[in-house]
Amino acid sequence: MQKKHWLATIRSVLLQNSQPDTANLRASFARRRRSRNPGSITPMLLSDATAFPVEYLEDRTLLSVTATLNGQQLEITLGANNDHAFISFNGGLKVGTTASGTDVFSGSLAQTISSIAILQTASTSGQQVTFSGSNPISGSDGTAASGLSSISIAAGITTVNLQQVLNASSVAGSATTVNLASTGRLQTAVHLAASSGATIAVAAADYTGEGTVAVSSKTITITGPQASTSPNSTPASWTTNSALARIARFSVDGTGGLTLNGLRLLGGAGGGDDDSAIIMLGSGGLSVSNCVISVAADSGKQGTGIDVGYASGNSAVTVTQCLFSGFTNSLSAPSNNGWGIYLNYDASANNRSVSITNNTFDMAGIVNGLDGNVTGNPIGIDGYSSSALNGNLQIQNNQFRDTAPFYSIMVADFNGIVSADISLSGVSSNTFTNAAASPGTRD
Repeated sequence: MQKKHWLATIRSVLLQNSQPDTANLRASFARRRRSRNPGSITPMLLSDATAFPVEYLEDRTLLSVTATLNGQQLEITLGANNDHAFISFNGGLKVGTTASGTDVFSGSLAQTISSIAILQTASTSGQQVTFSGSNPISGSDGTAASGLSSISIAAGITTVNLQQVLNASSVAGSATTVNLASTGRLQTAVHLAASSGATIAVAAADYTGEGTVAVSSKTITITGPQASTSPNSTPASWTTNSALARIARFSVDGTGGLTLNGLRLLGGAGGGDDDSAIIMLGSGGLSVSNCVISVAADSGKQGTGIDVGYASGNSAVTVTQCLFSGFTNSLSAPSNNGWGIYLNYDASANNRSVSITNNTFDMAGIVNGLDGNVTGNPIGIDGYSSSALNGNLQIQNNQFRDTAPFYSIMVADFNGIVSADISLSGVSSNTFTNAAASPGTRD
């Protein structure tokens, strides 16, 4: 009787296990998809094996993030919607699906890796790449870390999180969103951004050591921690440097355009013969809002806050809710030193739309050049062509403080002679405190 009872129990267990548990089945497939290390697979009970014997082997074809060393190039492929690859360097390149993971690729210094290509399979979306870790992202030459010749990211990968320096001669991408941490580099973020419509979100940090950040033939938006926070209405938010994104200067050329919001721009040394904070030579337009702009120019160098050159053509210029303050220059500086905003017009740039509204210009600290020409004006309009200049010019609701004896708004030709080259009917509703209004402003 005892033996018969034991056999009946075995038959009952086997019968129960012949009916699949759908909840366990789903969990099993999820584990199989995520697992990349066969040694990490949890040992299975006899009852599990009876129901799902395929789980003994890992099917690596289900891994949506993969990495292959093709010659000296590490090719990382994102194969499913919303894939996220984390790339770091610690004794070799590492690739994982988590911030500290190495489950996709765990390279070593013994390998020779000279470039990284991040690829995407067709018809996928929502993918991200994060460069992270405590070391710059480098390659290896078989014995030690070495610089990479290139890092490229496929056009369909829309988000890049830049948390580390990329030690590469060439960096390229087409991300529509780049999130820049304080440990990354702004110029690299620009290289990784799409040519049109990209946004770079910049963390609070001091980026002035990069010098000039070049934007060439790209139209991008760069936002800082104080985006949409005016330094004029809420100045307390701008008093702690560690809470700000501090940048030396931007230079824009070609078809490039730039939108800035919530940054502190400092200009200063390192800009060649131009220490200005923004050098606008691109045709893609300029919009600056909620920024603090201060320029301490070196002797003999131009130190304008925003310098809009002839090469920008008739591209639109908008400046609003900004504070121009802390400008200094040298007695030996040239006469074009110390402008807040300088607008250059000529025959190829004579129909520009300009809107300068709701800003504060506190230009104390600017001194006159030794050549005797006027300097230190908050706004300069240079009508170089001497012919009538068209376009829409609005200078409204600005505050001009402590600019005397210099004019607040100066309209001049190339030789510094006040002229009427442009209609000033859009100049109105500005306030002046210890500041001189230009005789031609009609304000």
